[in-house]
Amino acid sequence: MSQPIRRFPDTARALAGLLGTTFTADEQAGTYTPPDFTGILPYIRVVRTGGPSTYLHDNARVDIDVFDVNAGDAIHLAETIRQWLIEAPRRTGPVIFDRITCDLGPAEVTP
Repeated sequence: MSQPIRRFPDTARALAGLLGTTFTADEQAGTYTPPDFTGILPYIRVVRTGGPSTYLHDNARVDIDVFDVNAGDAIHLAETIRQWLIEAPRRTGPVIFDRITCDLGPAEVTP
C-alpha cells in the first residue's frame, strides 16, 4: 500500500501572511506583484526561489521584496523585517519558522 503524498504548507504564503499581520495590513503583503500599488504601499512580496526539502524538513529559500514610496523607507522596513526574522523562531498557525538566516542585507533594485 502506498503512503499518501505529504505536503508542506506553502512557505511563501505563510510568511507573507505573518509579515502582513506584523508590519502592514494583510492586503499589503502577498506572494505576487500587484498590477497597481495605489493605496497599498508599503507592500511586502514573498517569493519562494527554491531550497531543499526532505520527508521531514522543508528548507525554503525565499526572497522578500519591499515596495514603498521611496527607497529609503523601503530599505528601512526591509531591514526591520530582516532583524525581526533572524532574532527568534516565528510561528503562524501550523507553520514554524525555526531557523532563519539571511544571506544578503537590504539593497535597492533599480528598474
